[in-house]
Amino acid sequence: MKINSAIQLTAYERKQLLLVKEYVDVHLHESLDPGELVLSFDISVYKFKAGFVQLCGRSFSEYLKWKRMEKAMELLCNSNKINYEIAKECGYKDTSAFVRAFRKWHGQTPDKVRKL
Repeated sequence: MKINSAIQLTAYERKQLLLVKEYVDVHLHESLDPGELVLSFDISVYKFKAGFVQLCGRSFSEYLKWKRMEKAMELLCNSNKINYEIAKECGYKDTSAFVRAFRKWHGQTPDKVRKL
């Protein structure tokens, strides 16, 4: 299903979506369910999906993956934390799922990045 990126957002809806984005940026370590965010930030599912693409340039799930992988890379390069700790801080319950996602996103494993 293609989302219309020319959706008209009210000032309130735009503000709510920006609040969602800020919330996600701070809570990457948590399980973030779009259904719960829609309810918490009082915005329709349609406006949430289409508006998020319009404001952020990518879908909610892609934005979330991007931010988590960005944070993972930062932690790998600037800390001595082990993969389990990084996975947990980036919202992954399972280290192997984190390593798979990281390799798919960055094209190499976290251990290879750390060695560079």
